[in-house]
Amino acid sequence: MPLDLSRTIQDKRLHAMIEMGRSLTGAGCLDDCLAMIVDLTSQMLSSDRSSIFLYDPSTNELVSRIAKGLDQSQEIRFPATKGLAGFVATTRETLNVPDAYEDERFNRQTDKVTGYRTRSVLAAPLIGRGDKVIGVIQVLNRDDGASFDAKDEHLLKGICGQCAVAVENARMIEEIDALLEAFIEASSQAIDQRDPATAGHSRRVTQMSLNLARAVHYCETPPYRAVQYTRSRIRQLRYAGLLHDFGKIGVREAVLCKVDKLHPRGFELVSERLRLFFEKQKNALLLRKLKDGEARPGETETQLAELSEQCEETVDFIRTMNASGGMVDGGPDRLDSLQSQALLNGEEVQALNIRRGNLTDEEWGEMRSHVTKSYQVLKKIPWPEDLGDVPEIAHGHHEKLNGSGYPQGIGSDEIHFDSKIMCVADIYDALTCSDRPYKKAMPHERAMSILREEADRGALVPELVELFEKAECNNITGTGDTTISIFNDEI
Repeated sequence: MPLDLSRTIQDKRLHAMIEMGRSLTGAGCLDDCLAMIVDLTSQMLSSDRSSIFLYDPSTNELVSRIAKGLDQSQEIRFPATKGLAGFVATTRETLNVPDAYEDERFNRQTDKVTGYRTRSVLAAPLIGRGDKVIGVIQVLNRDDGASFDAKDEHLLKGICGQCAVAVENARMIEEIDALLEAFIEASSQAIDQRDPATAGHSRRVTQMSLNLARAVHYCETPPYRAVQYTRSRIRQLRYAGLLHDFGKIGVREAVLCKVDKLHPRGFELVSERLRLFFEKQKNALLLRKLKDGEARPGETETQLAELSEQCEETVDFIRTMNASGGMVDGGPDRLDSLQSQALLNGEEVQALNIRRGNLTDEEWGEMRSHVTKSYQVLKKIPWPEDLGDVPEIAHGHHEKLNGSGYPQGIGSDEIHFDSKIMCVADIYDALTCSDRPYKKAMPHERAMSILREEADRGALVPELVELFEKAECNNITGTGDTTISIFNDEI
């Protein structure tokens, strides 16, 4: 029985259509989907090249997001009424042109831009939901040099039906991703804006973390020669960085925004109390003088001046002790004396006795709770699979290899690698940032010295600290850009 070649070709094309549907179902982002469409379309129609143009209703233009054989970074954009693709988009008809240069509708400018020589053209519209044109697929130059035939037209129409669904699904995913992106950006800004003293911290830590991840990716020496960062993994680290302090929303403002050791207006309250005390002493002195008389001329004025001087000196002492880290010799004993005179209460004495920073042990506990709060909130978000580690990465950014970190006090093997990266960036920014009124910014050299000391005592990964300095990961853009565009295409 003779072989029916036409039947064999038809079966192959049907099988190819089924495989195309399966492939497009697994396509990720829109660019991946479009790249797959042009590759599969070229293969199925045995053509040299395929292009896909998407319709942009906001500008009434056709836009080439990708074209086989072209640099992906190039974008061809033209009015939706121009060229062969414009004709198809306008009329919604399939167009078969044996010789493009013989057709006045053909836009030769595209060939000039790309350096390509178009001969035969087969183009068909992509019809999406609502019976709207969402784009055009254009197939160029059959491999055998012949013109496209009726069977090719029929096949392309079938391809367009599948591709329209795939493109709209990919666009829907992009819209969802854009919504997630906007939510994360807004959340990160809300965190920073709640405490002006740390504004920009989340973005700086994110940028430096991404820089260090990139350095790890390109590192050609052990132990990171085999460590690779995909775009999905970079995105995951970026989101964890932007949201790592999200739990600060649950920390009391009096603790989060505390600048000095005493709470806002605390110093003014103590100062007023001291001045009232010394005013009472002055009044008592004047009453005694009125009753007993003055032994020596000018004695009262001298004693009043001494009381005023003593008052201001005591207020200055409290002011010094109130500053973050501020201490003077004999300060604790003097505070106890003032408390015994009921000029300070126990809470104020406890605060003024803080030797480092400006938070009491109880307040430090509340501040550190932001890590757990961040984790609890982030864990409730239904992250897609490729972003599933965002909560864990954010949760571990204060953990140390030797177990001295918080909130869990876990060791190296239990800490996510990306948390180790973020920990280096977070400490560096805390040391060098210049926007915190309760501390001076530390110079880069001193900050790196501290990071190396932390690595030497087993708290940080030595190789990451070394790579952070060597790759100058502290150098970040002034715009606060944290997008993955800072990476090359292969990441």
